[in-house]
Amino acid sequence: MAVVLGVATLGWLTWLEVAGRGAFGHDAGATALLPVAGLITAGPLILFSWGAQRVRLSTLGLVQYLNPTLQIGSATLIMGDAFTPWHAAALALIWAALVLYSAEG
Repeated sequence: MAVVLGVATLGWLTWLEVAGRGAFGHDAGATALLPVAGLITAGPLILFSWGAQRVRLSTLGLVQYLNPTLQIGSATLIMGDAFTPWHAAALALIWAALVLYSAEG
């Protein structure tokens, strides 16, 4: 059933491109890249689920708390996003939760 739906969807998107009413991208090349973007998104999620089955739950919990810190560090230091007082408060709450989590262990 999924194959039939995929072929029908691909045909519909092709028809929209030929008719000049591009469905998603500004041109056929951009529209063709959209399925690749889905694969790129799914890859890290698949690897995370594979890795999560192979570590202790306490390690996984620690990594889940560290992830927002790494994301805000990347956003501010690499991409130049603003670091507002709201961001600082959220980061403080994340680290407070990390301290509580570690204290319980």
